[in-house]
Amino acid sequence: MSTELRNRLIFGPLFAGIFIAAIAIDLVTQQPFAVLSLMTLVAVGACLEFAQLVRLRAPGVQRVSLSVLTALLMVIPWLVTTTFWPSHILNDDLPYRGLIMGFGFVWIGLRQFQRYATDNFLHNVGATTLGLCYLGLLPSMLIGMLLVGDELNPNRGHMLLLLLVATVKMGDIAAFAGGKSFGKHKMAPKISPGKTWEGFACAMCGAIGGAYLFLYLATLCGATNPFNGWWQPLIWGAILGPLGVFGDLWESGIKRDLAVKDSSKIIPGFGGILDILDAILIAGPVAFFLALVLP
Repeated sequence: MSTELRNRLIFGPLFAGIFIAAIAIDLVTQQPFAVLSLMTLVAVGACLEFAQLVRLRAPGVQRVSLSVLTALLMVIPWLVTTTFWPSHILNDDLPYRGLIMGFGFVWIGLRQFQRYATDNFLHNVGATTLGLCYLGLLPSMLIGMLLVGDELNPNRGHMLLLLLVATVKMGDIAAFAGGKSFGKHKMAPKISPGKTWEGFACAMCGAIGGAYLFLYLATLCGATNPFNGWWQPLIWGAILGPLGVFGDLWESGIKRDLAVKDSSKIIPGFGGILDILDAILIAGPVAFFLALVLP
């Protein structure tokens, strides 16, 4: 057994256990604090990793601004749903996300002018704002999905979040196995040489199968199904599986541009935080939309 595979078998279940434990704490306390805290911590860690990575091209990328703004974007969906939020204030978090993004652009621009004037403006500001959208705005949609629920199924958001991770990761595993076994036609050789169209087809099948498998096992454990029919998981997996593949390609594009294999070496067997989150980051916002429109 290779060292990389051994590390994956050790750290993969460890991270899954931490995530499931946070979900369990929230279900017991009926509050989203554990998952919210974990996801915010991971998002900020991803920001710091991203800033360190892109310094090869953008030496003035702003770690502090990126991290603070990302934390605010992660917290605001929960904040506007709490009882202590003034009732006369808008109860929709979307305007507040716009407020954070607007003032964030001002903060990022002022810091650039203060420290570097217009030197490397596009590189520094572009990298920082890309990180803010990629690692702040997109993950904040997952917090919005976490809070989806009603009186009949108050834990629906937690189930959907688990379902998203299971769907995307099963698609990723199926794509890897299928590509290795019978992949012949390269999908994007200049971006990710190992990806094939056969692997892409396996990713869709694996995502659909993963969605049905997770819901079956969850039902056996006594959990409430977040959907009320048989066809919703089919649509869920068929859409999110390919998006997971594109999320992987998106991060591969960043790494290829910087001529690095992994986003960092912080997680043995996996690389960095971005290497784990890449598929979920792109699929997450679409999953939030599906959570709202699929009954």
